[in-house]
Amino acid sequence: MLSKQEEELLRDFFQEMSFEDLSDVAKSITKRNLIPTSFEDAICILCQHSACMEAILEERKVTKRYICEYLHKRKVSMHNSWKKTDLVRKTLSFWKLDASSTSIKKETAEESQENQTTQEARRSEEYYTNLCYEFSKWYYSLLNDDDISKLGPEHFFDESQMQVALLNGDSTDMIEAKNSNHVAETLRGLKVQYNLKFLPNLAPGAIKFEYDIHGQVKLFASGTLHSNVGQVVGVFEQRFLLIRDIADNENWKIKSSQVILRNSNNALKSSSTMQDENLFSLCS
Repeated sequence: MLSKQEEELLRDFFQEMSFEDLSDVAKSITKRNLIPTSFEDAICILCQHSACMEAILEERKVTKRYICEYLHKRKVSMHNSWKKTDLVRKTLSFWKLDASSTSIKKETAEESQENQTTQEARRSEEYYTNLCYEFSKWYYSLLNDDDISKLGPEHFFDESQMQVALLNGDSTDMIEAKNSNHVAETLRGLKVQYNLKFLPNLAPGAIKFEYDIHGQVKLFASGTLHSNVGQVVGVFEQRFLLIRDIADNENWKIKSSQVILRNSNNALKSSSTMQDENLFSLCS
């Protein structure tokens, strides 16, 4: 969109042009989506929908001859060998609008949408980074609470599922739970049976996540396992699928989860990465 000063300059520039030609310029600028009904309407269309003055002067209907006549009447010197691009620059200079600055303005207008898209993507990334950090902090704090009744089915969707793989050397024990009540009971049972405390790695970049256009979030957390007396007994990796609660848009619930618990013997051999799909092959 052009400034008021530029609008007045355009009004003066086009005052000698026929309405038919001016209308063609306005229609060309808007890809024929808008058809002006008057001189003022055409000027309004040009000012509102043009990236810069240079783009208007470069229109086919703004001929070399028309620009020459405009500059001649205003006693601006020209060279007879000049091309239209030279006349456009001379006109912009006469208006004290440097051609390079208008080109920058044109590029800026074209890039503004890209910048906006980049900013929106950055805000989304920051939002989900914070969400996954806060969720991990909350979930493992809840899991470690001495009051196991807090770990209830309300944190899971009714149709939720969970698979747990307990790795002890070469042996693997699998536990599977379906529906929110069973999942909550399974987690409470593991906590009581093994006296486990989970210490997630909450360092920047440690929590991995992906999100899609549907609003689903896949989260990957890892950390160390401890006994109630503080002894390190192993490591863990866990994946979650999180979805917003329809009853409370600010609340997220667990749709599914896969957990791997490794005992101390394998602690130094494990590598917790999103790309290591073998870690979860037993839980697929």
